[in-house]
Parts: sequence; structure tokens; C-alpha cells
Amino acid sequence: MPSTQYFSLRITPSESKEIIISISKKVSKNATVRNGIRRRMRPIIRELSATFKKATYLFVVKPGAEALRGEVLRDQLAQLLKKS
Repeated sequence: MPSTQYFSLRITPSESKEIIISISKKVSKNATVRNGIRRRMRPIIRELSATFKKATYLFVVKPGAEALRGEVLRDQLAQLLKKS
């Protein structure tokens, strides 16, 4: 299971491509913060997912990721996908 300081990724074989983003309350108890992380991650993952094979991709967000923005977030996700 590939992981970085702020994210981990679990890949399960599937008949279609599905992307799931999981953020627990350990990251932030405030739902608006967790939703903000999802909103920042989705377009980056959508851009990077063009090369994904058919599978279920579960992105697990770790504490500290709420501070990531822009290119730093994109670099972290790209680094995670390189490891997979």
C-alpha cells in the first residue's frame, strides 16, 4: 500500500474505474474543512487519473493534509501515484 506523509492509497481490482476519498475526523472534526480537502483533491485526481487502470482507488487522507494547497498538494498526490 503506497503512502506519503499526508496520504495513503489502496487499490482493489474492479470492472470499472472508481475513485474514493476518505477523510476521518482525526484530520479535522469540522466537516467544512474535510469537504474543502475533497474539493481541492478532486480536480487534481481527475487530471492524474487519465492513466489509471480499471480498479477502485481509495485515497485515505492523514492529519496535516488540511494545510496543503496548490502545487504542494498536486506534488504529494503525484508522488503517491508514482509509488503505486
